[in-house]
Amino acid sequence: MICEGTRVNSTQADSEERVKEVAKERVDKTKGLAVVNFPVRDTDRMQSFFQVAQQTDRALVINLKQAYLLELFRASGIATPRIDDEHLRVYIPRKTWGVYKDDRFSEKIQLQDYDYWECEFLDHANAVTARDIRENQNDYIFRCDFFELKELIDVKPDTGSCYIRSVCEPFDIEMELDLKKAENWLTHFGLYPYAQIHASGHMNYDEIRDVVETVQPKVLIPVHTQHPEVFQNFHDNVILPEKGVAINI
Repeated sequence: MICEGTRVNSTQADSEERVKEVAKERVDKTKGLAVVNFPVRDTDRMQSFFQVAQQTDRALVINLKQAYLLELFRASGIATPRIDDEHLRVYIPRKTWGVYKDDRFSEKIQLQDYDYWECEFLDHANAVTARDIRENQNDYIFRCDFFELKELIDVKPDTGSCYIRSVCEPFDIEMELDLKKAENWLTHFGLYPYAQIHASGHMNYDEIRDVVETVQPKVLIPVHTQHPEVFQNFHDNVILPEKGVAINI
């Protein structure tokens, strides 16, 4: 059995229910805009914050890619939030020219910033711009990742707004540098310190132990872990990988 062990040294139980519970408490206490970062393709986490929006009488604001993804799911019959739901909004960024909905420019000029697939959302009843969010900040949970932090320049979060980081902790130098950059942005906008609310998809110590006991392998090989020695607690025949040394199976 080859088993990953990202969280083998942790006994903390993670779940989406805990994410929703803690996030709801944080949003309930927020007097202003709730800004949240979760992975763009993580529809489970999107569902969690959509439910938080329902419970706190706000609307979750997603980007165009996520709106397109939800439309694909809807067409496939997969149960996900509908973009016409009262607790969901689609964010329209200004992009390069920044003249969308500026009547001084022709429709052709206004639309040239957007790809063909994006244009179908521009006139959607649930489409919102930075101005819409800025003027009604208590009404929204604004999904905004590292690459979208510049949108806060136009949104201008009010005093009392919060930032919820719902992604994994950095695990390499590049991610650590990106987090430091993000923290500088958040400090500038008055959103630091932030709340870290996340549930890992990796098993913890107890869960890995239960899997090993259920499978009962003849040999156990840990991978993707900083603590391979912990696997010796689960099995009598553990092969600890060594750099450059082949393991025959």
